[in-house]
Amino acid sequence: GLELGETGERLREEVERVAVQASLTLLTAARAQACLETAGVISLALKGLAFQAPDPAHLVPRHFADVDLLVRAAALPAAGAALRGAGFTADALLPDYGGAALDGGAVSPALHRTANFQGPARTLLELHTTLPTCQGPDATFEALVSRSVLVEHPDGRLRLPCREDALGML
Repeated sequence: GLELGETGERLREEVERVAVQASLTLLTAARAQACLETAGVISLALKGLAFQAPDPAHLVPRHFADVDLLVRAAALPAAGAALRGAGFTADALLPDYGGAALDGGAVSPALHRTANFQGPARTLLELHTTLPTCQGPDATFEALVSRSVLVEHPDGRLRLPCREDALGML
């Protein structure tokens, strides 16, 4: 029975915008992972998607700004080439470190991701090569992949870290 008037209408519009963005982000992640898999590159979805994608009911209200995928450092050149071949473009808003970040060349030792790519509807995608907060023998890429889970969505399939690993990435 609470009447919010114009404020309520703006809130409803924002909820709809967030739902559309969540769908686009999920679609971008599924397309990117499928394209990488076709190229022989295994990836894991990180951050928000790792927490929310196992339960699709939570995807609509959650705002996703971008897609974060973890790949082996050695696979970065192949991953970048596969994404570009599938229509993803380099995002001009962030530096690509003279091309080094996108082609897998050495850049700053602290850098653990590429410059952004843009997917459908300009959804941003980052390829990460390390997780600075995860350490120890159980946090290697191979160990994370061995415990990963596949989640099916109407827009595609996602490979995610298991819940314990996702929590460990916090």
